Amino acid sequence: MSELIWLIRGIPSVTDFLFETYLEEKRQGRRGCMDFEFKTFEDLYEAVRVLESQPITKAVLFFASPDSPSYRPPGANHDIIKLRKIVHDDLVTKAVGSKCAWIENSTRVNLQMALDLVANHDNMMVLSVTVCPFYIFPS
Repeated sequence: MSELIWLIRGIPSVTDFLFETYLEEKRQGRRGCMDFEFKTFEDLYEAVRVLESQPITKAVLFFASPDSPSYRPPGANHDIIKLRKIVHDDLVTKAVGSKCAWIENSTRVNLQMALDLVANHDNMMVLSVTVCPFYIFPS
C-alpha cells in the first residue's frame, strides 16, 4: 500500500490533480481524503505494476512536510523519489484512476489522526489505500 502512495508521489500530474481535488473538498468544509480502493490485493499489485511501467524522467530528493510520517530533519539522509511521466493513460486510468475517490469516514481512527495532522495546513494532504475484498453491510 505504501508502495502505491510512493509511486503516486512520483507522478507530478497525478499529485497535482489529487491535491487540487483535496483542497477543493476541504474549502467546502468537508473532512476526508482521497482514497484508492481496491477489491483485491491482485488489483493493488496490478496498479503498482502499471505505475512502475511508466518511464522515469529523473530522480530527485524527496523532502516530506514536517509532522508527516516521512519527514526527516535537515541534515538527515533524504529519500530519492523517481519522477515518472504517464505514457499509457488508458492503463493508468483503469488500474489506478478508476479506484480513486473522495471519502469521509469517521470510523477509521488512524485516518482521523492523519486528518487532524493536516487540518491547519494547505500544503499537505492525506492519501489512503484500502483493499476491501468484500463489503460488510452495517447491522
